[in-house]
Amino acid sequence: MTQLSTQYDCHICTCLHVNKGTQELRGHLGAFLRQKGELTLLLTKKDEETPHIEVKPIDSRHKSIDVFAFRINNNSLPELYTPIPKLPRFAKLTKLFIDIFSSENSMSYDSLCKRIMEASNVRERMAKLRISEALKSGIIEKNKIGHYHLPPPKEQEEPLLF
Repeated sequence: MTQLSTQYDCHICTCLHVNKGTQELRGHLGAFLRQKGELTLLLTKKDEETPHIEVKPIDSRHKSIDVFAFRINNNSLPELYTPIPKLPRFAKLTKLFIDIFSSENSMSYDSLCKRIMEASNVRERMAKLRISEALKSGIIEKNKIGHYHLPPPKEQEEPLLF
C-alpha cells in the first residue's frame, strides 16, 4: 500500500472495524494500517434525540484534530452537527428544586414529595430519593420545624482595597 501510494502519488483511505469494547482495529491489517496511517479516526454512532456520528482522533502523526460530529440531513448529505450537552445529574437536580421552590419558600416533606412526583413524573420512592440526595449535596436544607427550603444565597465578600 505504501508502494502504491508513492508510485501513484495518491492518498489511500481505508475503513476498518474495531474490536467490541476496545478501540483496537481488528486483525493484522488493522494493526499494520494503524502503524502506517497518517491519521486514525474512531467513528461512533450515537442514537440520541438527534442521531449523529461522533468522530474522535485516535492516532495522528501531526497536529491532532478536535472531536466533532456530523449527521445526515434531509437531502441525504452529511453536515456538521453540535450535540446538545446533557446536564450533569447535580445540575438537573438543582434545576428541579429551584423550579419547585419558585412558587413557595418552604414546604413540608409530604408536599415536597408530591411536587417532585408531579414535576418529574416519578413514583414516591424516587421522589424521596431525590430529596435525600438534594439534602446531602446541599441543594436544599431542612429547618427546625421540619420544612424544606433552598439555602439562602451566599454573599460574595468584597475584595480588600489594600
